Amino acid sequence: MKITGVDVAAYKFPTPEPEADGTLQWDATTAVVARVHAGEVTGVGWTYGSPATTGIVQHHLVGQVVGKDAGDITACYEAMRRNCRNLGSKGLVMQAISAVDVALWDLKARLHSMSLPALLGSVREGVPVYGSGGFTTMTDDQLAEQIAGWRDIGCTAMKIKVGESWGGNVARDLARVRQLREQSGEGVEIMVDANGGYSRGQALRVGAALDELGVVWFEEPVSSDDIDGLGVLRGELRCDVTAGEYAADVYEVEGLCGVLDNRLTFSLPFIFLFKMGLFHPC
Repeated sequence: MKITGVDVAAYKFPTPEPEADGTLQWDATTAVVARVHAGEVTGVGWTYGSPATTGIVQHHLVGQVVGKDAGDITACYEAMRRNCRNLGSKGLVMQAISAVDVALWDLKARLHSMSLPALLGSVREGVPVYGSGGFTTMTDDQLAEQIAGWRDIGCTAMKIKVGESWGGNVARDLARVRQLREQSGEGVEIMVDANGGYSRGQALRVGAALDELGVVWFEEPVSSDDIDGLGVLRGELRCDVTAGEYAADVYEVEGLCGVLDNRLTFSLPFIFLFKMGLFHPC
């Protein structure tokens, strides 16, 4: 069946109160939703990003997929990427491609009257989940409430934000990690995400303290662009040093793997990489 149309819209969701991590503040989240149609069947895909992402879809992607076979997702994907050559393949462009790409896979599954896991082929019946949040804007009481909620639903791992104010409040960072360690309960793995907020030296010192607290996952201790710095930290710390959330294509992922000799743990699961268009079945 041929693809007959594509539409896209952006939706803004205010947060209950202003939130922040180590390097960014926000008071709302924008979701960009793409819908790809094949006759009466519609597939839905999404990404987060600027409302400007909708313009990329409308002006540069729609014409590349309409009229193509709905089952040939690889052809659609490559056509979208080629048409965006002069725009670059990262940032808003990759987010736009991602939203349409996810919608294409959803459409294909619906056309075959099956779930997407069944279409792709699943390798396990379930996956563990972890609690993620702990924004640096939270009070100790708010963090305690969130930890208790994660514990109540059975999370076996929990992750909070550190690197407050670009690494300007290390003492509070570590105090919050100690709170997480104390309140998470027995058998729970604890993780932190600095969102690139520390310098290399800070990250080494903080990482040593995190090792003593039993932290298993240190996400973006420095910027993901500082590949050498990530490599240094991975060689010095016991906890896993993770990155890759902002990688926009398979070449960036290969660069992280190659420079770090496969020692870096990626900070997002395969399905999210798939959603972002980083791994595309051929």
